[in-house]
Amino acid sequence: MPLGSAQSTLRLLHENEAQLRAIGVNDIAADADVDPYLALDPKEPEVTIRNCCKSPQERRNWLEFNRKITEFNVSTQTSLTKEDRRLVDVTNQYREMFGRRMLAVNEKILQAARKHSKWMADSGTFSHFSSLPGCARRSTG
Repeated sequence: MPLGSAQSTLRLLHENEAQLRAIGVNDIAADADVDPYLALDPKEPEVTIRNCCKSPQERRNWLEFNRKITEFNVSTQTSLTKEDRRLVDVTNQYREMFGRRMLAVNEKILQAARKHSKWMADSGTFSHFSSLPGCARRSTG
C-alpha cells in the first residue's frame, strides 16, 4: 500500500517519538491510535509485508538487533579479507532492505566454508556434500 503524502507525516511522528524517548518519555506507544503508525517504517514509500512490524516494540527490537550485529561484525577479529567483509556488508544491507535480520560473522563457519571451497577446487567437485571421511555425505535413503 503506497504511503503517498502520509509518508512525511509518518516521518514527523517517528521523529517526535524519538525526541520524547530521548528526554525519558517512554510510554508514547501506549496510545492504541498511534501504535500502528509507529510500527511502520517512515523511510519506506509503501507498506509491504516485508517492512511492516506488528508493533513499535517489534520495530525497535528489529532495529536494535541489526545495530548490535553491525557493531559485532565491525569489532570482531576474523580472517575475513577486505572483499569478504564487503560481501558480508552488502548481504546484510540486502537482508535489512527486505526486512530480514542481519547475519553475524563467525570464524568457525568461515573456516569451514574455506576448507570446503578448497576441497571442491582440488577435487573438481561442486557440491555441498563431501566424499572425505568424517564430512557430510549425501543421504542414500
